[in-house]
Amino acid sequence: MSGQTIFNFMDPPDGHTKPAAEQIPLSQDTSAALPRWLGLETSHRRLFDASQDGWLRPPSGSCFVLGEESFVSEEYSGGPNLIPVRLAFDVDKLAFPDARKGLELIVAGNEDGDEPRVVPWCAPIPLYAVRAVEVPSSEMKTHLLAMAGQFSNVSLPDTTIATTGFAREHRPAGDYTFPETQPLELPESLNAIQGAMMMAIWAVPRVGPWIEVLRKALGGDAAGVAERIGKLDAQWLEHPWLFEHVTGSARDATDDQGRLWRAALRCMRWPTAGNDAPGALAEKIAEAACGNDTNRTVDTWLDRTLRIIAADETIVCAGWRQNAAGLAIQLALLRPDPVRFKSWNRDMSGVPPGVWWAAATLCGWRHGYRDLDKEFRGDANLQEFVAICALEASRPGSDLEALLPSQQTPLEHAHEDGCFTLTLRGQPVIRKPWKSRAKWYASDLTDNAAGEAALTLASRLEWPCIERRLFLPEGRVDTLGGGRSSVDGDALVIEGEKSLRLPKDVSVKEQIDLEEFRIRLATEAGDLPDPPESSPHRPKIDANLGSDLPKTLADRSENVPPGLIYRPEFITEEEELRLMDYIDRGEWSTELRRRVQHYGWRYDYKKRRIDASMKLGELPEWAMEMARRLVGESLMNELPDQLIVNEYIEKQGIAPHIDAPDSFTGEIATVSLLETWGMVFRCRSSKEKVEKRLERRSVAVLTGDARYLWEHEIPKRDNEPSMNRQGKRKWTKRSRRISLTFRKTRLH
Repeated sequence: MSGQTIFNFMDPPDGHTKPAAEQIPLSQDTSAALPRWLGLETSHRRLFDASQDGWLRPPSGSCFVLGEESFVSEEYSGGPNLIPVRLAFDVDKLAFPDARKGLELIVAGNEDGDEPRVVPWCAPIPLYAVRAVEVPSSEMKTHLLAMAGQFSNVSLPDTTIATTGFAREHRPAGDYTFPETQPLELPESLNAIQGAMMMAIWAVPRVGPWIEVLRKALGGDAAGVAERIGKLDAQWLEHPWLFEHVTGSARDATDDQGRLWRAALRCMRWPTAGNDAPGALAEKIAEAACGNDTNRTVDTWLDRTLRIIAADETIVCAGWRQNAAGLAIQLALLRPDPVRFKSWNRDMSGVPPGVWWAAATLCGWRHGYRDLDKEFRGDANLQEFVAICALEASRPGSDLEALLPSQQTPLEHAHEDGCFTLTLRGQPVIRKPWKSRAKWYASDLTDNAAGEAALTLASRLEWPCIERRLFLPEGRVDTLGGGRSSVDGDALVIEGEKSLRLPKDVSVKEQIDLEEFRIRLATEAGDLPDPPESSPHRPKIDANLGSDLPKTLADRSENVPPGLIYRPEFITEEEELRLMDYIDRGEWSTELRRRVQHYGWRYDYKKRRIDASMKLGELPEWAMEMARRLVGESLMNELPDQLIVNEYIEKQGIAPHIDAPDSFTGEIATVSLLETWGMVFRCRSSKEKVEKRLERRSVAVLTGDARYLWEHEIPKRDNEPSMNRQGKRKWTKRSRRISLTFRKTRLH
């Protein structure tokens, strides 16, 4: 191993920070025989390539050469715009235990000799294992972030990028081969599996039964999935990563819908589908489903699909139960780009939730993860979780283990107000706000107001869950006719023809079948309003449907208006500092008593509206990154295109208002910086008033009633109230607060 170039940590030159990897504490469960981290110096191009799918691959046909708590440079081509990058990998997060065993042997050998402390790593490295990133200078860091922001599918490691002043050094000549090791490769199916998983998470219907199906599917529990989807009219639905290794042909499925779905999974997996036109792909699916046999269901589906593609027909959702798989495949054929699924509830509100979910998952299966837009990828925790799940799903039955035992942990429910949250090892990986269906599903439908509202809703949507009941007073009821009548428990049994002589005070009423209503909530299409506020949204756990709704699903805090979604610590301290750097370098408007900055569109405060002449351009990249995150974490349904930065100094505030509904659609999201101030909400109809503390680095999202029926304001006052450790109220002097308010214009 002579001639190896080793970059050991040393005190950096004046003006530079200490190397970031050196600042990271030891993991608690690291083996004493292993280093805390391994280091590699490479180029930003290699980092960008790995950031597209989350995996850094070894050089072709060889292994990585990594330093033990030091950096080893790999060979990479230069150029005027090249940025050297150092990556420190957490040993405890490296996948492939077999490669880890080899690492332990080599590390032990290094301790006994005088060779440089370098090790081979003969497996791909997940980017979630990156614990620190270093670049030589602040200018290169700015350039790196700017270039990464130009790509919609590049997600850099979620860690600090430090500037340490190191100089690039070229690797001298030497023998860097490891003849006794065979590099491990990622399965080709991994990209398709990651894409399908991420789209399944993004699109899952937000109601208990489907969330439980998702949890079982991500955990690889095919039997648990099959048990639940049978009760959701989706017996045909197989998740791609569970189906991937099923042997046999599509024709082995038990019914025509199952055959169609299996054929679509065979024909539409990345990269199998390639650039096939929708019509050609539909014909391949039909052929795979029935081969040379005649199948009327498949033939009818193909004929209708080709007509839809040719714009001679439109997609028909009526009677969807007889064509559920076919309908999902048609949607995926017509919407090959995941971005097209974002507008489904506006474009095609008649599509049932489960069908749309299957179509979006199939779209991810065809599209793959590598080209998937960042807005579908979620945060770093979710990306790590999906990488782990997809790797495990892509290697069933392999002689080589893919994950460490500590990484093989199932998802668990966490109880959070207003959200469904799934956690991995105590950390949230999936968190989405509940919508109307979940609120209805969790409502106490025995409450009079909720029951009446449910009856009205089911009647309007023509759901078959309404019963006609005859209410008889206590007493005797005579029967007439030649038939026979008897009582069997609670059932009245009639043989032949009989009639009843009813008393005058008899009534016939329509009532909702509660369990059937909940099934329809999970399976039927339709635009649903929120349930009435008088109904306490307390979850009703239904063992038959496998719903595990959090007990605090919609217990409304008395201090929060309905429709307000609040998340503390939405951004980190470093992100706050970076945002403030951009903001303080921006141009302030002084047209109001407080200073403001407008991005995307200018807002006319006097006329309280915007028009086409007020377009300023696209949001700057730092704001667009935050906008994508709001959509990616399902806090906003559409990508915001307007941002107002408000500066509040000491007594300054903003008067009660509702953000112009005629100018802005959907949700309004506000990120608070620098200080914690209170926001006061007033209901216009009831005059009810509540105050919510908007903590520093939090996000508050106005939806539903909080968006359209409640005014909000920042009161003008010198001090902000809070509680001390003894539970007593105290006041803190105001200084400076910055808010970032993201909105979507109606003029886009």
